[in-house]
Amino acid sequence: MTRFNQKLAEKPDHSHYPVCLDRKMEIDRNSLRLLKYTLLACGVLAAFSAFTARFAVISWIPSLFGDTTEVAPLLIQLLEIALICGVAALNCGRWKICGVILTGLYLSMVIFGNIGMVNDNGADVFTVILGAGGVGSSIWTVNDYLDWNQLSETEGFPQFNERFAYQNDNPDYRPLHTGEGASDKMSSPELVGMKQFTGLDNMPEMPAIGTAKDFGSAGIGDIYIPDSGKYCAMSASPMKIS
Repeated sequence: MTRFNQKLAEKPDHSHYPVCLDRKMEIDRNSLRLLKYTLLACGVLAAFSAFTARFAVISWIPSLFGDTTEVAPLLIQLLEIALICGVAALNCGRWKICGVILTGLYLSMVIFGNIGMVNDNGADVFTVILGAGGVGSSIWTVNDYLDWNQLSETEGFPQFNERFAYQNDNPDYRPLHTGEGASDKMSSPELVGMKQFTGLDNMPEMPAIGTAKDFGSAGIGDIYIPDSGKYCAMSASPMKIS
């Protein structure tokens, strides 16, 4: 069973990556949702199985090994329920066919559960309810399986990472500031002087501070002024410290 989804077709320059990645993530979410429901449904089936309940489809194989009150059929039925959980878990990986199997199982539970209710099997009420919920949770598994098969054969699977693909397409690329590129662009500060490393080779010297001139007392203390023309006043404190 194959199908070609034109939306997931390969395109030049990896332009199909975003669409393919979105579809892959959607399939993964659907698989996880189905796993959660299956765990819940199997928990209910296992609980009622402990009270010797028999369900359509689920109890077909265990019934071949004895009556509902015997230990062997109960253990086989519990093992079968655990196997269903395992199938749902495999569906979260690359085995998307497992989702289609679960859809068939839930659909058969609805059909044969209704037949069991006609034959007065009260436990098949739960068979129908759980089967209907399973069909609703797995209705998309066929499309997911077909699209997954196409995605698995599409360039870029499973990452569909444009940056990773660019690095693969340009294996000789070297960054400017690391590795060999750095030695061509910048010298080590240990091998050159401070000014040369910072690019300030022609930095002018700071002007010398002129000597101060005493202008004598002006009532507010001695005033000193440098050659630059700036001055400051320093007042003598009237407080005496003994």
